[in-house]
Amino acid sequence: MTERRLALTTGAGNLLLAPFGAMPMCHGAGGLVAQYRFGARTGSAPGLLGAILLVLGLGFAGDAAALLGAIPLAAVGALLVFAGGDLALARH
Repeated sequence: MTERRLALTTGAGNLLLAPFGAMPMCHGAGGLVAQYRFGARTGSAPGLLGAILLVLGLGFAGDAAALLGAIPLAAVGALLVFAGGDLALARH
């Protein structure tokens, strides 16, 4: 994917979803690094995560919010530290 295509798809997604109340997004390099760091090695891993979140959101919205809210912030922070460290080390 070229930088131009990445910027265009991100921008188009933000413009199309903003009227529905969506938050601005990016393609999530940090999230992809975290997934790779913890074992995701194929292109199907982000698709599988997206499908799981879609099912949770559409089928179990209230319960899904409680389930995701039960994840300790320290665990989320640890994932961010690993992802940030991997991104920083990859720069060298």
